[in-house]
Parts: sequence; structure tokens; C-alpha cells
Amino acid sequence: MKTLNALILSLLGIFLVTGCNTLPKSEAEQIYLRKGMAGSEIIGLLGDPLQIRKPSSHKEATETWVYEDSREYTRQVQADTREVPYINPITREESTRTEVINKLKTDRVTLTTELFLKDGRLIDWKETRRESSSFQE
Repeated sequence: MKTLNALILSLLGIFLVTGCNTLPKSEAEQIYLRKGMAGSEIIGLLGDPLQIRKPSSHKEATETWVYEDSREYTRQVQADTREVPYINPITREESTRTEVINKLKTDRVTLTTELFLKDGRLIDWKETRRESSSFQE
């Protein structure tokens, strides 16, 4: 009995120390930004920005770095129904039956992140999410 208790406690200890990663891969790889980060740190995490907008005047010293991430998800969805002829195999009675028409639907999600830097340091950011859908014929 003591051996069983020791084994259970050992296993619990291993789980507590090592933990278990139950997060989806995308969340486990999430990147965290913090105000005050240097531009070189940001490039190390996110890579080079898609676009860099320089300040429009000398009074405005804020530089904007733009990053964009797009994902597409394709799935079959019920797009319509139609009536088709049907003959009951037992009674030979003719009728109609409703048939489902499926189409491929593509959902696109684009996340645009604007980072605002002043004197090479991150001071703020803004995220914009755009979603669109289309059906394939």
C-alpha cells in the first residue's frame, strides 16, 4: 500500500513539475508585446513589418509598423435544397424527396496589427480584424 501511495505521489509530482500543454498550437505560440519594447526585439519576434509609415511632420514623432496575418478556412456547408423524384422500393409509390445541396465555403480572416513606435520604442498598438466569405461554384 505504501508503494502504491508513493508511486501516485511521484506521478502527481511529475505532472506538477512538467505540466501539460493543453492549449491549441496557435495559442501556445502566441506572441506577447509590451510597451517599451525596442524595435529590434519586435523584429526578433515578428520579423520585418509589411509596411513602415514614417511620421508626417516633425511634431509627430510616431512611426507606424504594419503587420498582417491572413488565414483561410474551407468547409462544406448546406447552400440549398431541391426536390427530386423518389420511388418507394416497397410500395412503388412515386413522390418527391428533399435533397441537400452542399457547396464549398471559404472564410478568410485577416488580422492587421499596427505598432506605434516613438524613438525606437513601442508605445501602443491597434489590431483590426476583417472577415469575408465566398462560395465556390
